Amino acid sequence: MKITSGILKRVAVPAAVMGMALPLVLAGSAAAQQPGPASTVTRAFGQVQYSAYSGEDNKLTVTAETDVNNNTVLVVTDLEGIDAGPGCQQASPTAAVCGLASSVTRISAQLGDGTDTAYIAVNIASSVDAGTGADTVETSGGNDTITLRDGVGGNDSASCGGGTDTASGNIGDRISTNCERRATY
Repeated sequence: MKITSGILKRVAVPAAVMGMALPLVLAGSAAAQQPGPASTVTRAFGQVQYSAYSGEDNKLTVTAETDVNNNTVLVVTDLEGIDAGPGCQQASPTAAVCGLASSVTRISAQLGDGTDTAYIAVNIASSVDAGTGADTVETSGGNDTITLRDGVGGNDSASCGGGTDTASGNIGDRISTNCERRATY
């Protein structure tokens, strides 16, 4: 028994230590390969919702692209990283596909903090809340609503495409005349 006990101790203790250390080593190497926290995009009932991850200068682009089956799909890209939630599929670490573009009725985006850019390059009604920071927002066709109000005047800009658009910001923010309804506070 003493011999067996000694052998077990010599084998079991290093094995237990390795058993505890190995997950830490693997977790460390996996973390080094994974991108950092990312923004999220979801789709439900024809509405696509983008939420920026806090602490990043997000670079959002929404486009309609032709997939391998010759369907026009909605692609949401954030160069800082994006996670596809329910209703969307991950295409790459920075892009998600959110189904057929023709069945999307509204796009909503919350940019959060940071110096963000958003380009909605589709003719779908959109709502963009630029959040805090110096932000640039551009929309295309659709009846769009852009909110630049962050309490700091002169640090944001908005440009609207076709449709009847509304943009509000702080005094000094640059709101293009192609936004039909403009207000500064």
